[in-house]
Amino acid sequence: MEAYSFSHKYVRVRMRRFFEGQYKHVYIGRVIAENHNCLILLGRSFHFRKISSSGAIAGERLNKASGLSSEPVSERAIPWASIEFVQIIENSVNFEAHAVWASSGNIVLDDKNNTFVTSTRDHGE
Repeated sequence: MEAYSFSHKYVRVRMRRFFEGQYKHVYIGRVIAENHNCLILLGRSFHFRKISSSGAIAGERLNKASGLSSEPVSERAIPWASIEFVQIIENSVNFEAHAVWASSGNIVLDDKNNTFVTSTRDHGE
């Protein structure tokens, strides 16, 4: 099998959960390097358990009270063994944009592409 390079691509990385009750983690960013141990991103992480979508309004920002928290943009080394999947995002991403509700009920970044963060069916424990 031919080696594939994620370098310089924008990605959405979903992390594996190793125990019941562990927060779900999604990273969105640009791959700045990779090696046999890890993927290195410049981007943001989003952490959530059960997100409350009752009364959600499209375009409204999510916050900790909604069940979603995020960290500032930084470089992160993510071990391959902890990654559930990597989704390549075709267009550039403003990963500093706020997370908002989409009209579909999904969570997206408030950037020009409405970059997908997580779906409504992924909010449960």
